[in-house]
Amino acid sequence: MPTLNEIRREFNSLVPAAQAAGIRVRAWGAVPTTAQYGLERIARLRSQLGLTTSLTQTAPVGTFPPPLPLPAGLPSYTFGVEFEFIPPAHMAAGFINPQRQLAQLISNAGVQTSAETYNHQLRNHWKIVTDSSVPGGLELVSPILQGEAGIAAMRTACDVLVAAGCTINRTCGFHVHVGARALPVSTFKNILRLYAHYHTAIDSVLAPSRRAAANPTYCRPVRHNPSLDGHRTMDTFMRNFREPRTRYQAVNLNAFIRHGTIEFRQHGGTIEADKAEQWVRLCLRMVARADASAMMQAPAGFALSNLLEFVGASEPETSFFIARAERFASRAATTLNT
Repeated sequence: MPTLNEIRREFNSLVPAAQAAGIRVRAWGAVPTTAQYGLERIARLRSQLGLTTSLTQTAPVGTFPPPLPLPAGLPSYTFGVEFEFIPPAHMAAGFINPQRQLAQLISNAGVQTSAETYNHQLRNHWKIVTDSSVPGGLELVSPILQGEAGIAAMRTACDVLVAAGCTINRTCGFHVHVGARALPVSTFKNILRLYAHYHTAIDSVLAPSRRAAANPTYCRPVRHNPSLDGHRTMDTFMRNFREPRTRYQAVNLNAFIRHGTIEFRQHGGTIEADKAEQWVRLCLRMVARADASAMMQAPAGFALSNLLEFVGASEPETSFFIARAERFASRAATTLNT
């Protein structure tokens, strides 16, 4: 059962669309007297708007439909990755371009990589480009990857960067693109619902500097806008979604326009293979869950364990993220007590 504050937030999120449709309604300044009353008001207002479901609506005990079955193993969607990083000082101080040195090292490890100027051209090989958003930094960009072979190539590239002495800092990011050209519009709506519903759980496994409250400039938090639910085609959905027209969002659906992808931008910079792999797996699983039904309704829970169960995370994936959240929580507690 959602809290009274969560019910108030959802009701208030519907008010602008309702008022624009001529429905006489005002936002709630206080929480509703009971959860049942609040959910009934939300259901009535959504019905007037022609909407059919919401994340805070819950079915009676014992009647909530089980999650739709998800594919076993790693979801088969294509993906791509972008690693922002700092080259080692000894390379930057040398006479040979660090891009070329690192590209050669990764190629020697069996992952073909070239050094290029900054560009958005899709290649069939990896590339290292300049990155003006990271002072003194570079960006390693993958071609289209898929499956365990794609994960293995990514791990190899990460291991080479670490062995070469590359580092990251707070200006760096790690971005994951999931192929979306063949996905229906319902998947895009559902990924916004899912990410907004579980944003606190997702924050818990990311560095504090990458959480919504700490980084509103480059990875703005995801908000589920109920007014988007009525759009039946990608064309109308994207025309109405693109506000603000920026890619700097935790989930960047504007990437679909240029790349045909859903881009996950919230993760902080990393060149550690384990961190990169687990985040890619989680992104793929979130898309798979969003793609599993025409109108997704998440369970009532908001905890990290709820998210991992809902998306079908494996036992190793679950253990990794639970341990990561516990480490961040422990550090925060230590800081508060010092």
